[in-house]
Amino acid sequence: MVDISYLELTKMVDFFYNMSYDDDIPEETEQETVPCISPLQLHARMFALGDRYDIAGLREAAVKKYSSRCATAWMPLEFLESISDLYERTPASIRNYAMQLAFWLERIYQRCSTMNPLQLFMKRSLLSSLTLRGIC
Repeated sequence: MVDISYLELTKMVDFFYNMSYDDDIPEETEQETVPCISPLQLHARMFALGDRYDIAGLREAAVKKYSSRCATAWMPLEFLESISDLYERTPASIRNYAMQLAFWLERIYQRCSTMNPLQLFMKRSLLSSLTLRGIC
């Protein structure tokens, strides 16, 4: 478990005891200094752990928390930061998160009509980047 951070491991153990994990992300822990990650990145990483160790409940909890976070506290930058964790840590065969991602990308498209030119440029740059990586 060398490639799992202390934060991810403690969240996974919390899940085993409580069938859930909290969204609290400390700035640093006693065991390691972790770069600040967003709640969406945490949920993407927890989904990847659930997939790696075949823990269906953890995968389902992560998807629910990810979707809920997107629906209740929409932060485009946080969403964009979670995309790399989502695609780099999960196999291509996993489509549950991909479907959620497609749903939220559609919401980004819908908001384009209210964007100023800089926002529209950033969105187009993001979509070009995702297309090059084979995500869209």
